[in-house]
Amino acid sequence: MLLPRQLADRLRDRILNLIHLWGLAPGDRLPGIREVSAETGADHRAVSRAYRMLEAEGLVEVRGRSGVYAAQAIGSAGDLPRETERWIASVLAEARKRRIALPALPDLVRRTADTRRRCAFVESTEDHLVAYARELTNGYGLDVVSIDVRGSSVEALRDRLQGVDLVATTPYHTAVVRPVVKALGIPLVIIAVDPDAARDVAGALRQRLQQGPLTVIAADPAFADRLRTMYDDIVVREDQVRFVFANDEAAIAALDPTESVVLTRAAEARLTIAVPPVYMLHEPVLSSASVGELCRIIVQLSIGSD
Repeated sequence: MLLPRQLADRLRDRILNLIHLWGLAPGDRLPGIREVSAETGADHRAVSRAYRMLEAEGLVEVRGRSGVYAAQAIGSAGDLPRETERWIASVLAEARKRRIALPALPDLVRRTADTRRRCAFVESTEDHLVAYARELTNGYGLDVVSIDVRGSSVEALRDRLQGVDLVATTPYHTAVVRPVVKALGIPLVIIAVDPDAARDVAGALRQRLQQGPLTVIAADPAFADRLRTMYDDIVVREDQVRFVFANDEAAIAALDPTESVVLTRAAEARLTIAVPPVYMLHEPVLSSASVGELCRIIVQLSIGSD
């Protein structure tokens, strides 16, 4: 059973994802107490206490029976959102607790978060390879080598992993990648999607399907097969979601220009013609555990290189 503090931490991560990735604005409604209780199995009183903790932090406003809303404190008071200002202040305070002088902190961060590392990302769909490579490059500054594992022998995979500093993959390919990486002595990160972010995507998809069929423009048919499996509890009929592939320009040109579509980053990179308004780009949101493990390895590699 999750304790109120554990719930508060999970809810904070979820709200931050909504702020920074989904455009959550001050005054927007958040998942209610009973909704979170049903999702997590936690007692509604524990959820209520967790939200009160976040309210004390200035992140949410609990308005009685009206619900829970993003607080005005997430808005920007200058160059940074207020929530980010609070976080930076907490980092500086934690540094001083460890007897780290604030003027020394920037250099310490630079030395221990050196992300100029060559990272191999192993997957089996073009859409996942492009999306995760983008996240690892833009979010962590890694030099990413994308490896499509389809049809690769163990020997071929071993050869392609030579010379990289770390390897990342998804749970789909752990059984294949882990023995090879272990033999090479390279750190491995198993990247998982944040469950709350995945739940938010599923909720948005369910809400969108209530309006009618949805078109997904992707690059790789294998991605379409995986998406069908991931959302088989939401997409109950074949005609609810239509997949169009980026190399089929005739099908894309024939789309209704007023229709919103889901677009993957790989498909976006391939397109040479205009598409209808994009409803949602397929973007990975890494779990807290994945982010923590990735950052831990980056720090270890940086310290080991000194």
